[in-house]
Amino acid sequence: MTFERSEIPMLAEIAVPLSVRVPYTYLVPKPLESDLKVGHRVLVPFGSRSLGGYVLELRRVRPDRGLKTIAEILDPLPLFPPEMIPFYKWISEYYLYPIGLVIQTGLPGGLSVRTLKEIWLTEAGTREANPKGCSDIERRILSSLAHKRSVRMAAPAARVKDNALIRAVRSLERKGWIETGMRLKGDTVRPLEVKIIQKGDVPGKPTRKQRAIWELVADMGEVLQSEVTARFPGCTPTLKSMEKKGWIRVRSEQGYRDPFDQELYLSGKEPEPSSDQKQVLEALYESLNSGSFQPYMLHGVTGSGKTEVYLRAVHQAMALGKTALILTPEITLATQMEGYLRSRFGHRLALLHSGLTQGERYDQWMRIVRGEADVVLGVRSAVFAPLRNLGLIVVDEEHEQAYKQEDRLRYHARDLALVRAKLANAVVLLGSATPSFQSYRNAVGKKYRTLTLPKRIGKSLLPKVHVVDMSLEKIGTRFSRQLLERIQENLFGGNQTLLFLNRRGYSPLLFCPRCRNTVQCPHCHVSLTLHAHEKETSGTLLCHYCGFTSSDMDACPVCRFPRLIPLGAGTEKIEETLSDQFPSARIARMDRDSVSSRKDLFRLMKSFHSREVDILVGTQMIAKGLDFPGVTLVGVLAADHSLHFPDYAATERTFQLLSQVSGRSGRREQQGDVVIQTYHPDHYCIENARTHQFHAFYLDEIVHRKELTYPPFCRLATIRISCTDALKSRDAAWTLGRIARERADLFPGIRVLGPAPAPLGKLKGRYRWHILIKAAESATMHRFLNQVWPRCDPLLKPFKATAILDVDPVNML
Repeated sequence: MTFERSEIPMLAEIAVPLSVRVPYTYLVPKPLESDLKVGHRVLVPFGSRSLGGYVLELRRVRPDRGLKTIAEILDPLPLFPPEMIPFYKWISEYYLYPIGLVIQTGLPGGLSVRTLKEIWLTEAGTREANPKGCSDIERRILSSLAHKRSVRMAAPAARVKDNALIRAVRSLERKGWIETGMRLKGDTVRPLEVKIIQKGDVPGKPTRKQRAIWELVADMGEVLQSEVTARFPGCTPTLKSMEKKGWIRVRSEQGYRDPFDQELYLSGKEPEPSSDQKQVLEALYESLNSGSFQPYMLHGVTGSGKTEVYLRAVHQAMALGKTALILTPEITLATQMEGYLRSRFGHRLALLHSGLTQGERYDQWMRIVRGEADVVLGVRSAVFAPLRNLGLIVVDEEHEQAYKQEDRLRYHARDLALVRAKLANAVVLLGSATPSFQSYRNAVGKKYRTLTLPKRIGKSLLPKVHVVDMSLEKIGTRFSRQLLERIQENLFGGNQTLLFLNRRGYSPLLFCPRCRNTVQCPHCHVSLTLHAHEKETSGTLLCHYCGFTSSDMDACPVCRFPRLIPLGAGTEKIEETLSDQFPSARIARMDRDSVSSRKDLFRLMKSFHSREVDILVGTQMIAKGLDFPGVTLVGVLAADHSLHFPDYAATERTFQLLSQVSGRSGRREQQGDVVIQTYHPDHYCIENARTHQFHAFYLDEIVHRKELTYPPFCRLATIRISCTDALKSRDAAWTLGRIARERADLFPGIRVLGPAPAPLGKLKGRYRWHILIKAAESATMHRFLNQVWPRCDPLLKPFKATAILDVDPVNML
């Protein structure tokens, strides 16, 4: 394409959602120049196909080479503001992840436009195609097309090499039986279109149904077509006939999928802040008014009123004309926080989390884009919310492992909140009763300002914690005598009990007494968990890692012994045992099996809050942040469960979990009780949890971290290598490990450990090895990774292995 001397074209930098490190430059056609903005999603040609990309920059300059042209703008509005682009670029550079995939990760799901290569039968193929004399692959292609108009090129290629498929396709094309081409596949989520009916002319000779419909519309002025079809089932042809005759008029407009359809237990009037809360708020207001970046660590004991601080800080940010973002680690806490925020900020609130449908999430995103929401509440992915003029970010329960994304882009939402706040000159507030060691050390080292809430609100006291040595109890018992007595007393007093066991299902092991094996997942190196149904003895075996299920429990898969024994207990078994022990008690369970949707969660939390449930059994869904006034007893059934995981942070996480679940007890006038059942009553983790001494635990644990040079005394990264073949996985890991160690010699302060088999050596059919990298500083780590990581794919390709990079890992399994 040539240009007049005076004509300078507009060029666009486009990030495509593929594994490419840099954006591509495209020419903007004249008709699109006035409409195209930074943040728009556009359709662009890429190689032999087309796909959606994201506009990062627009500029006028003469290109020094021929450029491809943007085909069209895909959305009426940009999907993110220009101030988000430095944030995306930082993430891409820090996690060594393509920027187009970074943006795609942050956007609502279902926004993916691309072309697909397809195969379809010709008319000659429909008449003449005969599988006889065809190869196996050709027959498979014809079979795939027998019941469908067209199929994707890859569909008939299962377990077939690409070149064999291409040869088969060309052979069938030469026979004239099939044709191939490209088809544009659009978004799976789009704006909701609703039809509205208005009255038209007075009908001449209507039927009874037509008259009833016309009178309904006339009475209401206008009505949604969905309401009419609900009241008059099967009336769609009638409506079309009435519209044709001019008796009604139908128009379309964009609708809204409302996620705020659940009735919440709201918090009532605003409480008067305590003296401690006032001191904290004064500091926050000062920083918000200054309009500069300031990170805060809010260290407050459980029940000290951190949520009220968040709410008032958000109100102050809004009063200054700024927006606010509130992150919680899980949907359970987001659901409770939603009640508080809706009572204070009403329609100015937007939600972003996986509890919404794809359409609801898209509508909430577009509300934020249009500036209709000033406050966003969500889980970790909400850190990408397209807010403008950001003034405040709150990270509640900042220590939680759930803030770390464990697939694709492995980001940590707490860390990204700090980065985003710095780029936006905003205040960031990290709140927790049990801060992460990294955050606490930053606070001690004055990188963050520390705010404290040392006491519970009002007359509420921290609960009394009783540690029970289970080695002194009857072997095999799940409930100590002390816990059973206290549950009975609590029921008699009309109070509620929480029982915590971080293990779902009925039984975690199915054991063969003859060969001493447990039933294993065929795809993972883990035991299958037995999930029973109510009080039936039979049930389903489930792998909690890959989702494999089996109902074959008649015999041992190793020796065929016909009697397998369930060992241990999960939340299902505990619920059953409690029902036998306390037949008059109203018992419920909260885990991922019993709460499968946002509606289930609302219903269960509401019933527990209104005291329709006496005992709630649950996993870590019940362990943090929840505020139930009637709970005066918490029981921890297996405090040692996570204490000895092969992970440097196992002790820290156990302390946090015990402290958080203990904090659910006695959050009003009556002091609560906690019973912790353990086989290690003298362990410093258990002892400090008993006395509510976070700082003492920190001093005990930090000694071990320093001796072994683990965070916060170093930066970590892991490279995980996996392959479907065990020997190739090992050889690939050793090849990459040798290159990594050679490169490490060039970077002082870098240590490469491994490769070694991962603690979970096989997951989802792939054998896993990992290489652990330690560095004194983040900058050194990234210089090293930029040397090693780009070489991984070509090094591992001969072994048919893949590698995953995890910067700042929180899970060492």
